[in-house]
Amino acid sequence: MARFVYLMECPSIGGWFDKAEDNQRINEILANLQANRATIISVTRSLANASSANSSVYLITYDATAPIDV
Repeated sequence: MARFVYLMECPSIGGWFDKAEDNQRINEILANLQANRATIISVTRSLANASSANSSVYLITYDATAPIDV
């Protein structure tokens, strides 16, 4: 198995972090990766500032035989 990453950006509306929406999107991606036999290594969140809007950026690291199209 090889190690791969999936990068996802969730823009915030009005500068507020939407935990429920981000959780739902992350869980859907994790379920898809696991359904395709990936082993999740880590999920890391950081903040990005593009123009005047803040975004959460999630880096999902996983092991699989090939990259998985999420």
